[in-house]
Amino acid sequence: TNNALGVAGAAPEVHLLAIRIASRDSLGRWTSDAGWIAEGIDKAIDLGARVLNSSWGVEESENVRRAVQRALN
Repeated sequence: TNNALGVAGAAPEVHLLAIRIASRDSLGRWTSDAGWIAEGIDKAIDLGARVLNSSWGVEESENVRRAVQRALN
């Protein structure tokens, strides 16, 4: 790599956005809901994200479906 860091990236000009779509409940378990997920997608769009990558397990939601559609447009 010859960059004095010992690591190389495939896209050195990329900027990452970390947007939390979950929180811990009173027992310390991670939990989320469709509203938080839709809000996270909308926030990413508002901040100029061009690529979204996320993984979650919630029931199907029209809110999430609409947020994904907005991201695609």
